[in-house]
Amino acid sequence: MTGRDLKYIRFRNSMTQEYVASVVGISRFTLSSYESGRTGIPITVSFKLNKLYNLDADDVEKYMG
Repeated sequence: MTGRDLKYIRFRNSMTQEYVASVVGISRFTLSSYESGRTGIPITVSFKLNKLYNLDADDVEKYMG
């Protein structure tokens, strides 16, 4: 999943960066870095984001492909 995908999913779920960052346990700046592609998304954060957005492996595959 790319940063652009991450941002799209957040908007689709009507969530702010502040909310997502607080739920996942990262700073808003860190989330912004993921969404802009400046920083890669660690697997542990990716799992938390998938859970928050109710994404399963098939959903993630759609964004990866």
